[in-house]
Amino acid sequence: MALSGILSALRQLVLDGIDLPTTPEARFADYIKRFPDLSREECEDLSKMPPERLAIYTSSVFVAEAGIIKTYFSLTTALLSRAWSKIHNKELDFESFMQELHRFAPWRSIDSESLGRNLLSFIDSQKDLCKSEPWLLDIAQFEQLSMEVRKGIETRYTAKDCVPADVFSSLTVDQLVSLPLHIPGCVRVCELKYDVKASREEYLKNGKEIVPKSIKKVKSILVGGRPRDFGSVWVQIGLEQSKIILEMRNIGEGSVGSIAEAFLTDNKIDNPDEKAFIDFLSVLTKLMNAGVVVIPSVPNHEGLHIS
Repeated sequence: MALSGILSALRQLVLDGIDLPTTPEARFADYIKRFPDLSREECEDLSKMPPERLAIYTSSVFVAEAGIIKTYFSLTTALLSRAWSKIHNKELDFESFMQELHRFAPWRSIDSESLGRNLLSFIDSQKDLCKSEPWLLDIAQFEQLSMEVRKGIETRYTAKDCVPADVFSSLTVDQLVSLPLHIPGCVRVCELKYDVKASREEYLKNGKEIVPKSIKKVKSILVGGRPRDFGSVWVQIGLEQSKIILEMRNIGEGSVGSIAEAFLTDNKIDNPDEKAFIDFLSVLTKLMNAGVVVIPSVPNHEGLHIS
């Protein structure tokens, strides 16, 4: 049996809250049935480990999981704690909460993103929590996608490969829209019902000391990327722009013209003029600065050298 199979069995014993027999012989008989892919020798080795030793590991694992959630979901956990106190008349114990989350959706992976998705599913299933804090799910979704942007593995191009936006001043409209572009794999789109971006920025600005009492109800579509430095930056865009950006991200390539067409559709512009061009250029620059759009060097394009 591969080591991964043994570790998987051990992880199940540690996290799933299984009521284990008190004697090695009884545990061996239990493991033979519970883990059919393990050999008799491997089950025997596991059975020698006393339940109280597993309990120590259990506490350590759930404390670590709580740490991950608190790190990446700082405002979510603050709102979750407030709602929990209102509903249950007691403070939220995060180790116990992580055990409840594990019972709802066992975390079988090792990546933080999948743990975050489990948290999202749990919050979505808790009507009392969502009623107490109507914006809670929006905040959790935004913080989940922000984590995915920060931790996402890059593909062909990243923000550091992008040409500076000031080179566009020498281009005609036709030259600009024909430029090829790349959407990094870490880019995410977030549809929101509440103004969580501004509320979260204010929360972080205040050192996580002041939890917003309410969040304004404003529908928006945001696209997030990883800029040259670190973290995630979000830009508000229209529906058609969000669709084409995700499409180009999935196929790996596209053109400025595709985003330009979507921009015109979103803004109901049938006959684009100079102002429409300037407005689009402003949006394109924001997307580039956010690391959402990467326009790599294009030598000898229409007689120009862009680098």
